[in-house]
Amino acid sequence: MRRKLLLGLAIIGLIVLCIPAVDAQNAFLCPLPTLSSGLETPPPSIRKPIEGDQTVEWFVARCNTQQTEYVFEGQADSVYTVLLKGAQDSIGTPCITLVSADGSLIGTGTPIVSNDRTPTLTISYALLPTSGQYRIISMPCNNSSGFFTIQLISTIIQPVKFNTVVQGTFDPVQQSIGFGFEGQAGDEIYVQFDPQDSQITVELFCIPRADCGNPTGSIPINFRGGLYNTPIQLPLTGKYLITVRAPMSSIQLSINRLEPVAIQYGDKVDVEFDTDTSLHAFRFVGHIADMVQIHVESDDKIDTELSLIQNAAVLASDDDSGRNYDPEILNWPLTMDDDYLIIIQPLQFNNTGHVTLMLSSSHIDLDEKPQLVTLGLKQKYAGMAFTGKAGEHIEIKVLNLTNNANAPQISVSQNGKVIAEAHQTGGSGSGLIFVLPEDGKVSVMISIMNPTQSTLEVSVKHLDGS
Repeated sequence: MRRKLLLGLAIIGLIVLCIPAVDAQNAFLCPLPTLSSGLETPPPSIRKPIEGDQTVEWFVARCNTQQTEYVFEGQADSVYTVLLKGAQDSIGTPCITLVSADGSLIGTGTPIVSNDRTPTLTISYALLPTSGQYRIISMPCNNSSGFFTIQLISTIIQPVKFNTVVQGTFDPVQQSIGFGFEGQAGDEIYVQFDPQDSQITVELFCIPRADCGNPTGSIPINFRGGLYNTPIQLPLTGKYLITVRAPMSSIQLSINRLEPVAIQYGDKVDVEFDTDTSLHAFRFVGHIADMVQIHVESDDKIDTELSLIQNAAVLASDDDSGRNYDPEILNWPLTMDDDYLIIIQPLQFNNTGHVTLMLSSSHIDLDEKPQLVTLGLKQKYAGMAFTGKAGEHIEIKVLNLTNNANAPQISVSQNGKVIAEAHQTGGSGSGLIFVLPEDGKVSVMISIMNPTQSTLEVSVKHLDGS
């Protein structure tokens, strides 16, 4: 009996040895389709009805490639949100799109983070361009499987007028708010939020989205959680949608159409913030190597923020570096001749009061002789300029006369483009040699890494033989 048992175990062992090895990493992956002659025809779609504010359940079997289309009748200019959400034990995230009867794309599912960390996609604030039939196409992808729910939600866009503060409450299902407004091509708008939060995310869309000339209908914006944002120039005349997500229950918003007041160096301007005015904008002409100073005085009556902007990029910003915690931008060096924008705004919408803004500048010329500049905690940058010709070999030297541990940094620009840089981490000086690409003025920006006060000597030499 024992001999028969040992013989049986040996036979089983041989069978096991003859079974091909299975790669554990790929054991549960779906098999690749085999192509016999030409491309395989995908399985036909399953079509099911869905109505507004209805939730349907969709089961995705593992390795299934069959898509399901949920069909509904929509009216022109109505707005819907599609929400796909996985069960706790679902795997991966499927793909969803919203299309019209002729197959035109209306929206594509975007992942969002749900409170329970289950796979979640949303097509938010989809505007239907015409009355007719629409399809939500649900397609297995990303190795997804399990139970999912698809919800079609009738959505309201909250209207906003320029320069008016409105409040919105976040929908717990959609986790976003949609604000709609109308603008003209070329309008410069500036979006403000209260409270300000680095976790706020914002998207701007054309309505209908196809008007923006890209699949998503989005307009690129540079948004920094409500602090020191940049203006947005509207590409066309028509309707727009701003969607906002934030980790809070409600938020206040103001969309300002900028009409900057022209000012110049030496001007002193008085402005008032009240319940109808949450922002003031000014525009001035700056020149290469101008050292710009912007001071704000409020007599400690209102807390404001200040930003200096060029070509939709924030160059410098501040909220409390000046006297009485007023904002100031001190000796900021300009790198090219251009128009520059100043924006001043209260820290909160309900802050009111009177402020005075002062704009001035200085200029350091390196053409004649070496120059001395003092940098420290309040002023970490200095700008200066010289004139050169294309093809010239130029040598710039910066010597720290005060603090040997505070190595100066050098950035050289011409026509707004950086053409040479030197970054030192120690020592008492920096230097570089480079060739000028063009004729004309050249901007030199000097900075220090350490806020310890340092006096620097800056010199430029046009090398012989160039």
